[in-house]
Amino acid sequence: MYEFKADNAGTHWWHSHTGLQLGDGLHGAFIVREPPETDPHSALYTEDRHVMVINDWPDPPQMYRYMEEMQDQWIVPMPINVLVNGRGRKHLVSPPVNSTYNATYTPFQRFTVYPDTRYRFRVIAAATRCFFRLSVDSHPMMVIASDGVPIKSATVESLIIHPGERYDFVLHTMDNPSGSFWIRIEALGDCKPASGHGAAILYYETCEICNENIPLPVGDPFAFTYTGLVMNPEIDILTAHTGNNLHLSDLRYETSSDENYTTETVHSRHYLHLRYQTNDNSHYSHPTLYPQSSRMGLLTPTINNITNFIPAIPLATQWDDVKDKRFCNASTLDTTNDCNNDLCHCTHLLDVQLGQVVELFMYSQSEDPHQMHLHGYSFRVLGSGWVHNATYPDAYQTITMDDVINRDKAGEFPRNLVNPVYKDTVTVGSKGGYAIIRFKADNPGIWLFHCHNEGHMMQGMALVFKVGNTNQFPVPPAYFPVCGKTITDMQTKNLHPTSASDGLNTCAFIFGFALLYKYVCFDLI
Repeated sequence: MYEFKADNAGTHWWHSHTGLQLGDGLHGAFIVREPPETDPHSALYTEDRHVMVINDWPDPPQMYRYMEEMQDQWIVPMPINVLVNGRGRKHLVSPPVNSTYNATYTPFQRFTVYPDTRYRFRVIAAATRCFFRLSVDSHPMMVIASDGVPIKSATVESLIIHPGERYDFVLHTMDNPSGSFWIRIEALGDCKPASGHGAAILYYETCEICNENIPLPVGDPFAFTYTGLVMNPEIDILTAHTGNNLHLSDLRYETSSDENYTTETVHSRHYLHLRYQTNDNSHYSHPTLYPQSSRMGLLTPTINNITNFIPAIPLATQWDDVKDKRFCNASTLDTTNDCNNDLCHCTHLLDVQLGQVVELFMYSQSEDPHQMHLHGYSFRVLGSGWVHNATYPDAYQTITMDDVINRDKAGEFPRNLVNPVYKDTVTVGSKGGYAIIRFKADNPGIWLFHCHNEGHMMQGMALVFKVGNTNQFPVPPAYFPVCGKTITDMQTKNLHPTSASDGLNTCAFIFGFALLYKYVCFDLI
């Protein structure tokens, strides 16, 4: 059991970081509400009761699907279900033998509302890979927060939400509704050809005791037509420049007094190249037993051509016990020439001093967007977009990371330094997309930075920040599990051991804790 002070109000969630347990359902909402006097948007709504957790759910377990993808069977879209709070009408359930009941489908999630009322909805994308476009029939959405942080309100017809992201919106119900309405969730990316769509019901309650056999809303829940403003269309350059869009770079932090960072000094700036490594991944496909010539070949997602290696012992709590410190980054490797024949497999570490201002410029040449998430911090999003013009959508293929760095130093990519929006997960658009973020490194420890596509993270699209010296790290609580230490020995000594010794190996057990939200079990974001 872990105790901590919930001093970070907003819409958050917890999930496992062991294997693909997140995709198999080990996640949940974590809502920290605040009193109206400190909520800048409290006057915009009267009810705060609805939480919407959206996740993708394949029929087989996630690991089964993941291993098939490692053998290049990803090229055939696999059936996917999209669930809302664990519900989705996909499967016909047969009645018991000799029963008088009829066969029925699994139910849709229902959100009950009353007429002429303003409801705050909290939406969480607890997905492993799919991203979604959310809309509510005949009801505009006033978006007021992202990733647990208030933003200046914006009313849209639909919003696109990526894995790890959260959005809060206010929905004003009708005075005289004609019935129930569909909440439509269109799956995008490679989930779209797999017919991975979802739906829920906005149900108007007009009686204290209502009939459970309510009629479904009118129309096909999986038919999608949009005409209005869409928020967060950060997928690819053509999508982002087609239609009526409100971009991430257009959002601003909601604050009573302006935050101005125009005179801020950046102490540590890092350029991160997000791309698929074209050489085969020998960790998944034995070069002799499963040669690349017999398959299409596996593309490995990387950061600066590096595949992150996770030590068996957690760095945050047992730094001195990790003997195999295979640390690396772009300054220690020739990632342009040395990582193309085989993977550069090492612990991708960026070391920053406590209190420094850190800026990350991410540039993607991948065919898919990447949802980059930082543990332990909310960062400021200073800019995002594409490095080329929509007239030539394929131009990114010849624009190198060095080209982008030189153009940035020449001032071609401006920063918004007044009231930038805060997030902990930012989507870098595919095919030439970029995003610029900053944070002040004031939370000491080891913090994971990774793509929130679980398959990408499993393959090593991650790095770790070491913030401060080890003597500035938080002291682990008493009885905190230690790699190689037995539970009995820890209880006998009544303290946190200072080094590992022989005994029950709990390395895998505690690594999921140590890199995350201080010492809370699971990732709280």
